[in-house]
Order: sequence, then C-alpha cells, then structure tokens
Amino acid sequence: MRARRVLQPGASIGITTKDRSGLSFESKCLKIMHDMGLRAELTRTTADGGIDIVAFNEQPIMRGKYIIQCKDWTNPVGEPVLRDLLGVVHAEDAVKGVLITSGTFTAAARRFAEGKRLELIDGREFGALMPNTAKKGQGP
Repeated sequence: MRARRVLQPGASIGITTKDRSGLSFESKCLKIMHDMGLRAELTRTTADGGIDIVAFNEQPIMRGKYIIQCKDWTNPVGEPVLRDLLGVVHAEDAVKGVLITSGTFTAAARRFAEGKRLELIDGREFGALMPNTAKKGQGP
C-alpha cells in the first residue's frame, strides 16, 4: 500500500473539482486544518480504520489529537458512521472526532453526536470554512 502525500501547513493544493475517490475533498479538508494552524496529515488511502486525517493542535488548552473523517457524499451521513468514528476516537484516545461532509447529516446522526466527543460539519459549514481559514489558529 502506498501512503498519501503529506502537505505542509500553508501548502497550496490547487484543487477545484471533486473526484469519485473523495481525495480532492479530503485534500480540501486537510488544507482547512493547516490553515487553522494544526499539524495534520492524510492517512493511507486504504485500511485507514475510518480515519482520513490525523490532526494535532499544539496550542495550550486546545492541545491534542483530532481524528477527522471526510465524506464527499450526496446522501446524508447517518448515525452508524458516527458510531464507528466515536469508537475510533476512543481507541486513539483523541480529543475529539470531526466528521466533515459535503452534504448533510440525518436527524438521528445529529442526536447521536450531542454531548459526545464528536463535531459535525456539513456542506454549508464546510463552504463557510473555506474562505475563513486565513484566520490562523482557530482549531477544530
């Protein structure tokens, strides 16, 4: 298996279109993490255990490991995907899991995430983050 390339903070990815593999969406998510001042890298393209990006925040109080899952889906993301992500968050002893989708979440998924170490970012919020990531150091 080949590893994905790692972009350094501030690197330009120059991707403007989606592809069926979801890689361009993951790269956009990675760029947001870097623009927010996080150290982050893409995981391997296969057998990633539900982890697309591992991000680290080095800022006091916000310090820790974040597990990011990216879903470039037309259909809403449901609760089972979040259950899996929460299991990975616990197994990896991460601060939280963040699921970013280009679409939406089901009502059941939103209810499941409440009060847990999960953050949901839908397509609308993702679009709003893209131009705002120039504000460095905001963390997930």
